[in-house]
Amino acid sequence: MRRAPPVAAVGLIAVGLALVAMAQAGRQRAAAVPEREGRAHARAREHEPAGSSAATALREGRPMDLNAATEADLVLLPRIGPALAARIVEHRLAQGPFASVAELGRVRGIGPRTVAALEPLLVVQARDGARAARLAPEPPVR
Repeated sequence: MRRAPPVAAVGLIAVGLALVAMAQAGRQRAAAVPEREGRAHARAREHEPAGSSAATALREGRPMDLNAATEADLVLLPRIGPALAARIVEHRLAQGPFASVAELGRVRGIGPRTVAALEPLLVVQARDGARAARLAPEPPVR
């Protein structure tokens, strides 16, 4: 006669199968996004606010204008949640438009690594509508 496995072993087997299924689902989701298309571009496609030119730019693989982006647009970027998006907009309203992407480092909660991650996804438009040059990150002002 064959003995039934102990309850603890059955539980471990179930957990192992669940982990394998989750890993396979994650790989399938990752394969759905083309490699050259970043997460921000995929998020913009999935959650595009109505009439948002910034989300459209991300979806098309172009950088988003930092000075024209709304809180809803900024949340589409990696490492930017609702609270940080609100702080970026508040900083822009209080201090005026950003002159470079590197100035994001002046917003509380954004460090050099976040600025570096966002630089390829953001651009600062000059007032006449011409694209301003992307500047190298400035050293933090202390």
